[in-house]
Amino acid sequence: MINKNSEIWLISGAGRGIGLAMTQAHLERGGTVLATYRNALPESLSRLEDNYPKRLIPIRFDQQQTLTSDEIAQYVPGPLDVIVHNAGVYGPRNSSLEGLDYTGILNTFDTNTLGVLRVSEAFLPFMKDAANPKIAAISSLLGTPAKAGPNDMAYRLSKAALNMAMHVMAANVAPQKIATACLRPGHVRTDMGGPNGAISPDESASALLTVIDQMTFSAKPVFLDLTGEPLAW
Repeated sequence: MINKNSEIWLISGAGRGIGLAMTQAHLERGGTVLATYRNALPESLSRLEDNYPKRLIPIRFDQQQTLTSDEIAQYVPGPLDVIVHNAGVYGPRNSSLEGLDYTGILNTFDTNTLGVLRVSEAFLPFMKDAANPKIAAISSLLGTPAKAGPNDMAYRLSKAALNMAMHVMAANVAPQKIATACLRPGHVRTDMGGPNGAISPDESASALLTVIDQMTFSAKPVFLDLTGEPLAW
């Protein structure tokens, strides 16, 4: 039986919000987390590093940055069990097709979509000896045709592209029996979700950990909500 409490997870964007809550939750149950952050080491991760020495491994990594597996090998203490693609930005907010910020849209796409591919490419080699490897990406219903709307084009486009990227990735990693999924975290009270979110980062993180724990291999990725129920792409 696989002991979830000893698994090594990579969580991107771990310095705040859902990523930080997931990092703390996995550490508290005995796991190890490679926690990526951008710019200076956040105080939140520094405190966790003090509380969980050797099991919290901060890695400075910008989603728009390319690192090789050789460059990050020093951070990985053993087979990598789970990759959680959490890092992302909302991008410019628009309410019409007038005056679109194309540079902002491209930057959002670069972070939210291409960033997932960069992280996966760099860390995938470390999953080859994992007993039950999984790749999960935090997505959104705003990236689905059913929820199409006139606003927030950058975020919507980037999440729609992320969903397709996970399909392509699933086909690539299927021979390695790596389970893949896009996950809807709910409307969370974070800097991105705003103060009126329905749930806290801790509540979202707890549910997401359960869903990830229950993921099983399939040749195609699944899109799941916080209860593990499938959602329409």
